[in-house]
Amino acid sequence: MARTNIMAIGISLGVVFLIFPLLLLPVTIEASEISCHLLEEKVKTLFNEVYVLSERGINVSSAVEELDKGVKALNQGECDKAEAYLQSAEDKIHALKETADTVILQRNIVKWVSVGILAAIPIVTYLLLPRIYMGLWFRYRRKWKVRKYEV
Repeated sequence: MARTNIMAIGISLGVVFLIFPLLLLPVTIEASEISCHLLEEKVKTLFNEVYVLSERGINVSSAVEELDKGVKALNQGECDKAEAYLQSAEDKIHALKETADTVILQRNIVKWVSVGILAAIPIVTYLLLPRIYMGLWFRYRRKWKVRKYEV
């Protein structure tokens, strides 16, 4: 009798240990689906941030590559890989955001200095060209001798 009780307990424990993980399987699948869904939302926000930075003229190619890798991993169902890629893309985007203002300021300074130089060329030409021309003309003809022409 004791043997049958031990066997019954062993069978019931075996059934519990076999069925309990099967009962948790939908919860695990549901948790991974929720995690992947959260990653999809993260992709949307990162894409919007990349779009805003590219509209401001910032080079976002490295962040786009990481975002692309993350989306491909997410489409293949590899949520862990996708999360790592998206985290890397998020770090790059935040670094680009921090440097965006200085990059834009530098670009604007270069642009306006170039415009100023191009606008100054006609003015400088107008003021200096006659002087340069006259100086060269006098230097070239300084050994000429002038004689009176009689008619």
